[in-house]
Amino acid sequence: MEAARAKKTESQRREARAGTVLEKGRPMLASTRSRREKLQELFEEWLRERGRTWAGLQALAKYDVEQLNEILIWYGQWLYAEGKPYYHLSETINMFSLVCPQVRRQLQPAWDICFSWQRQEPPVHHTALPWQILLGMLSISMLWGWMDVAGILAICWGGLARVGEAMAARRRDLVLPDDVGVDCGADGSMILMAVMEPKTRFKAARHQCVKVDQPQLVKLIRCAFQPLRAEEKLWPRSGATLRARFQKLLSALGIPPNAVAGVRDFDLASLRAGGATWLMGSTESPELVRRRGRWVTAKVMEIYIQEMAAMMFLPRLEPELRENIFHWANAFDEAFEFVVWCKSLGLLPKYWLFLLQQGVIYA
Repeated sequence: MEAARAKKTESQRREARAGTVLEKGRPMLASTRSRREKLQELFEEWLRERGRTWAGLQALAKYDVEQLNEILIWYGQWLYAEGKPYYHLSETINMFSLVCPQVRRQLQPAWDICFSWQRQEPPVHHTALPWQILLGMLSISMLWGWMDVAGILAICWGGLARVGEAMAARRRDLVLPDDVGVDCGADGSMILMAVMEPKTRFKAARHQCVKVDQPQLVKLIRCAFQPLRAEEKLWPRSGATLRARFQKLLSALGIPPNAVAGVRDFDLASLRAGGATWLMGSTESPELVRRRGRWVTAKVMEIYIQEMAAMMFLPRLEPELRENIFHWANAFDEAFEFVVWCKSLGLLPKYWLFLLQQGVIYA
């Protein structure tokens, strides 16, 4: 009986695996493979110009690792002089290590040139977006009728979500209190978003979840996305459009490029860093922040926690600019009430700002 059951199970596995071949080497995403193929083409062209070949380099890995390291160092110095980004060198070394795994532990001299590069050009992380600037951007976004923009910003900042995850999500992936018929959370203010293909799906849980429980952000997300049909995407436009609107909102707040000397300008990735930094300051719980952000290790999480940078950004701005930001941040509740009033009347978003400009008073 057991033998028959085992044979049936093996047959089912064989059918499920039909047409699938296990690849040699370490598994990688298609995007990573494509990037490394392009880097290999660039490296091979560089080798040909110097009278060498890719096959010859592989042969060196068998009998002259020292010369192999010298060539990789030479290539790294050329990349640096040509103004190429750091990942060109690090990914090239990683790619060669996969092709010739027997020399992986013998490429320390080549990695040393990478460390030297990073010492000359330390990596600059995304600047954390303070909550005051977030609320200001949300206020303006609502009054402009950009409810989908406001909803995406709220999910990414409040839920520590990657921008790509929020852009790929559909209405069916979003769980609002209205969808389950009862309040979510102790105070009825919690929203969940399923992330079906997260970045860390091969290292952590394959299906992950984003949680937003800040009351102001929850009511905004509900207002923005509750009417959508199940198959509709939360963000139906391109990533370039979202980036452009993000920058327009910063400009509307009066925040210019290079607003603070030596501090990287805000971008969409600043939302995740800003939410993580705020959550750490509010809870003083690194483990909670790590779980909310779905980071595999605390070391990776610490890259995003920039409490001092976020705290010092606003004080370094001009007083007039700070006051403008605070004005828009304090206007969040009033802007949201205006949007709710407009939606209750069935007014299209493109008319909301016009009504305000005409001095229409809502009740």
